[in-house]
Amino acid sequence: MTRTTMFSMGALLGVTGLCAPALGQGEIIQPVSASTSYVELFSGSGVVAGNLVDQSGLSAPYTSGVTDFDTFVAAEDGAGSSNFDHLLANSNGQNQPNGVVDPGGTITLDLGSEIAIDALAFWSETGNEAITAFNLHADDDDDFTNGGTTLLGSYSPAATVDGQAFSFDAVSTRYVHMEVTGHGGGNWIRANEMAVRAATPSSKPILQPTDVTSSYNTGFSPFGLGNVFDQSGLSSPYVSGVTDFNAYIASVIGGGGNSAHVLANSNGQNQPNGIVDLGGTFTIDLGAPTPIDALGFWNREGNEAISAFSLYADDDNDFTNGTTASLGSYVPLLIRAGQTMAFTPTITRYLHIEVTGHGGGNWIRLNELAVRMAGDECECAIPVGNETVLGNLNDNSGSTGDDSSCAFNDNIDEWYCYTALSDGTLTVTTCNPGSDIDTVLSAFDACGGVEIICNDDTVGSPIECVLEGLNRLSTISFAVVEKTTYYIRVSPFNDDLDFTGSGTGAYEITFAGPTVSTGDECPDAVAIGEECIVRDLSLNTGSTGDDSSCAFNDTIDEWLVYTASADGRIRITTCKPGTEFDTTLSVFDDCPENSGAEIICNDDTVGAPAACDLSGLNRKSTVEIDVINGDQYFIRVGVFNDDFTQQGAFGTNYEIGITLLCPCDWNGDGNLNDQDFFDWANDYFSQTGPQGNFDFNGDGNQNDQDWFDFVNCFFNPPPQCLN
Repeated sequence: MTRTTMFSMGALLGVTGLCAPALGQGEIIQPVSASTSYVELFSGSGVVAGNLVDQSGLSAPYTSGVTDFDTFVAAEDGAGSSNFDHLLANSNGQNQPNGVVDPGGTITLDLGSEIAIDALAFWSETGNEAITAFNLHADDDDDFTNGGTTLLGSYSPAATVDGQAFSFDAVSTRYVHMEVTGHGGGNWIRANEMAVRAATPSSKPILQPTDVTSSYNTGFSPFGLGNVFDQSGLSSPYVSGVTDFNAYIASVIGGGGNSAHVLANSNGQNQPNGIVDLGGTFTIDLGAPTPIDALGFWNREGNEAISAFSLYADDDNDFTNGTTASLGSYVPLLIRAGQTMAFTPTITRYLHIEVTGHGGGNWIRLNELAVRMAGDECECAIPVGNETVLGNLNDNSGSTGDDSSCAFNDNIDEWYCYTALSDGTLTVTTCNPGSDIDTVLSAFDACGGVEIICNDDTVGSPIECVLEGLNRLSTISFAVVEKTTYYIRVSPFNDDLDFTGSGTGAYEITFAGPTVSTGDECPDAVAIGEECIVRDLSLNTGSTGDDSSCAFNDTIDEWLVYTASADGRIRITTCKPGTEFDTTLSVFDDCPENSGAEIICNDDTVGAPAACDLSGLNRKSTVEIDVINGDQYFIRVGVFNDDFTQQGAFGTNYEIGITLLCPCDWNGDGNLNDQDFFDWANDYFSQTGPQGNFDFNGDGNQNDQDWFDFVNCFFNPPPQCLN
């Protein structure tokens, strides 16, 4: 559940970007499966490890990815010791009264894909059949025996069916192994249920670059540039998009003699008398335009380290074409400890480090590079979705007169941008345990725009909003419109970051808004008639395996539903000026969730008419189907290969039109006239036609009835023929 961020490609160097909602954080996540090294003697009776993750052992269900983890675990218990669905034999299969449960066995949870997590929910059992101690491990595969695990912690659960939460440092993983190290001594091993918690990110998380290139000669390919951003040069890992940048930089050092981070000089002179050239560059690719305000830099010790550099933002990866913007000059210490190079918040995809000083050795070396998410200015607001974020205002600044309408002197601030998934109400609150300052919340319709709402102290003074005996935490609620972006500002009242005397400047903020994007799933399909509409897919998501039969990997989609207004034939097309990407079109007789079948599918329009052209290529889609008056048809618009930028594409919008065709417009030119009659007569008497036949009425037979039906249509045309 790492944060995912999308920005307009034009949103660079301080220009506001488009915010995409992040996936929810702090929510309970249901593993997709579980397995065990213990012998499941009762598997034929449904007593299997999979029951540990299917919610059958809980007193109430949760919604994975939506329900708050902490609240649910504290409130719900397991089914109790009488629930034999969760009974496991010991590793030797000794399930008789004298059997002994072996420690060291494992229960493995598969999360389905790699996500960032920071806690395990565990509903145990009562009595001597319960697990009393375990080690928890993260793994990149489901094999506990091959040495690829990372220890997350050791825990001693109580023998109770009440929910228990075991937290650990955030980690990004797919598999979690519970290694049983203690047991109550009975002849069975039993548990009720397990789940995990999506990690809660910092408001200013550390972000891992996607690539680094250099003008320096890196002839030592085994020690390539990829090592300066893959975390291999750090003393402990971080979770990109989750781990707090400031805390991490302060506590983690770079590697020592790790030659994997050796770079030759620009001429490839890597002998003892080689001279490292100044003016060479390292280019950091963040993968997409991103709001950032600091570079994390782990240098080297001694004369092989970088001693001075200039930093630039750029809209491409070419440092030589003059499109850069200076972010400052820096003199890093020649040490392995993490260093922060802060600069004015900016939105950029590429950063260039121009080396202007070096220790004088015959190598140039560094350990690791990363960046910090910005938020100190509205133009570089941090994108969020329905989630909880841990923030800290200690390193933020403020401008005089930048305070909110409902507070006093709250100039220090942090900004978030939230894009609504659908129409509804957004509630934002700092009434959380992690808030340590007297907060002010306000919402705006744009940067420099109109303030929508402002709150200093939450109305009604609920207990969770009380800080040091006073109602000092804030809550706002206001109406939001689908796919509209709102800017949320959090600040300390009177610029006081030491309200509780701890001086932490910390706050914990929750965003709770509409959870379903209209059209993102078939049951929420957008109604469309015989019309043209423009839609935006920038906020839509996709599921693996949810692609169309005629396309490749088009999992990002939107669903529309059309109710036929008459019997006849319709044309559905994205061959419109407003379509900005390579589309796929498919039509179903019902939602796939209801076992609906795909009727037709098209990637690129047959015949490649000019209207279907996208940057010189036939990339827009068209289908035609016969419809029955009153029946519903579910239309799926997909993004070919899930790529909004390929094949000359330039945006996330599509324009789709549905037309009820005139059946006697025989040549299909959009006009009913004498030419249609001549073309029909020619096809009738020559026994040909647009589909290789003249079965006008579609009854499966080519005969005189087709002639009579065509003539009747021509002289008494239906309404759609008169438009």
